[in-house]
Amino acid sequence: MDTPKKEKTFVVSLKGVAPFVSRVCYKKDEKDLKLYFTIIVGDTKNSHNSEIAQLPLEAVSLPPLSGKLLTKLEYWGDKDLYCATISSQEWRDCQADTLALKESIKHLQEYVGQKSSLLLMYEDEEGKPPKGLLWSTKKEMRQGILRVSSGQERGNWALFSFQNQSVATLPTLIREAL
Repeated sequence: MDTPKKEKTFVVSLKGVAPFVSRVCYKKDEKDLKLYFTIIVGDTKNSHNSEIAQLPLEAVSLPPLSGKLLTKLEYWGDKDLYCATISSQEWRDCQADTLALKESIKHLQEYVGQKSSLLLMYEDEEGKPPKGLLWSTKKEMRQGILRVSSGQERGNWALFSFQNQSVATLPTLIREAL
């Protein structure tokens, strides 16, 4: 006979960390829970760079582009799709390039897992058409994006660009296409 499962609530407290953290995200799967902390850096008034290095945490620092994309990530539950969009200014602020994008995709795929789809849209240069990448096991999702853009499908990836659009208008356009 199975006994009913009971839930217990508990707290994990990281004392003294709050002044360093500007945002917290989490990822939960069947076995693990990962917490993602965005820390304040570069602002001499609010930055705690020397103190954060002394915290007794096992932490992996994300590259700037990964961190930016993670903070911009939205979940479209009706599509089981994670979406992030960054402007050309944000691209420059992160000192991003194609290598940084490739690394960021790895981090984000780890965050969203293999069951959900991942959509990234970005402007890498001012005045150039916005580009995007979609990873999805759902062929109809990849084809939906390619119906409203210029691009190609490679395995579970759709690589695309949009002429005469700004990156800011893409989420609405793509949501309607899917």
